[in-house]
Amino acid sequence: MNEACPLKVREYLACGLPCIIGYKDADFPEHVDFLLQIPSRRTGAKESMQKIREFVAAWRSKRVPRERIAHLDLEAKERLRLQFFQQILRCWNGENQ
Repeated sequence: MNEACPLKVREYLACGLPCIIGYKDADFPEHVDFLLQIPSRRTGAKESMQKIREFVAAWRSKRVPRERIAHLDLEAKERLRLQFFQQILRCWNGENQ
């Protein structure tokens, strides 16, 4: 798996928990400090052990600020979805040619 946006990670982030992932997260195209991306292969965790230790130490007793994940909120996603469909309708009606 090279890219994903799994619900379990969304639940952890909603609780303010930083995460270690083995894929590129579609909702975070740019690097964010609360997601540690390690290689997605059998030896990925072993190869990244030092980075994992540093990540865990850096985030111990900290929470991901809610404003850093606000774009994951259902209402925000729904607004974007509706904007997309409005664009499609405008194009369909010949308004954006």
